[in-house]
Amino acid sequence: MAVGRHGGNERLHVVSGNAQRLFRSTVTAAVGEGDRDAPRGVCFGNSSNTRGPTVSSPAKRAGASHTAAFTALQGQYLAFIHTYEGIHGCAPAEADLQRHFGVTPPSVHQMVVTLERKGLITRVAGGARSIKLQIPSSALPPLERREWSGPDQQRAQLSAIRSRKSADRTKRTSSSSALPARITKPDAAAEYVDSPMMTKRLRFGPIVSVEIAGGYGNYRTRLKLTRKLDGDCTCPSDAWPCKHVRALRTTWETNPESFLDVDAFLRNLDAREKGELIETIGKIVVAFPQTLGAFGVAGFDETDDDGDDDLGLWD
Repeated sequence: MAVGRHGGNERLHVVSGNAQRLFRSTVTAAVGEGDRDAPRGVCFGNSSNTRGPTVSSPAKRAGASHTAAFTALQGQYLAFIHTYEGIHGCAPAEADLQRHFGVTPPSVHQMVVTLERKGLITRVAGGARSIKLQIPSSALPPLERREWSGPDQQRAQLSAIRSRKSADRTKRTSSSSALPARITKPDAAAEYVDSPMMTKRLRFGPIVSVEIAGGYGNYRTRLKLTRKLDGDCTCPSDAWPCKHVRALRTTWETNPESFLDVDAFLRNLDAREKGELIETIGKIVVAFPQTLGAFGVAGFDETDDDGDDDLGLWD
């Protein structure tokens, strides 16, 4: 009887082994014998994998397309990064993206995180100007010129001025001069000097300001009339002084009559009726609510993080 039981067990083991080999052959035929990684991803016997046989192929994952789809807005961010690198030789900072697209810092940071998550860019966490494109330039759309008008343009300009003030101050040194004594190559500022691209020319006390039609939008450029070159500009350039500031200085020196004297304009307001002036101020407030801060209205003042008032710069 013992021998019989032993013989029956041997036959049972043989049948069980044949069944397992048959099951393996069936699964191999189903997933394809050419994928050598498939057997390592197939679970047999008593396994916690209750979903059935699965196949894991690192080669197939690596062969997937590295170019992820991007929206039109994401494409414009990628195109700006590529264009900025071509002009300045380095990647843009998030502040440069904020100035160009006229959005808030959290919106720019969220876009950068999204582009990184989609594999379109890489960057070093905490590293300055570390963004690198991961797609060929031929896959990028053309960079569109940003056009703003009215309150949107004013908000973008004020935001750009606030974001640049701290960085610009660190670049100014006591040895800064108005213009190089000797220019070895054509000055990039020459095309803007006293040109039709420089409009809305104003002088108010020791400050002159203009609006310049640049390559990526309209920039507000201001200059304090001192011996040392002192001013700011909303353009994305990291060079100091930028070509727009230098062009403004040269234009003032060569053609000061082209600037509207704001002090004289204000003196002429004495001849206006009070009701007319109040109505005009109301229109200005509706178009630019931040001007209420100049009248001391709480909640409408436009200040930087360091507490400086843009409307009272260089007082």
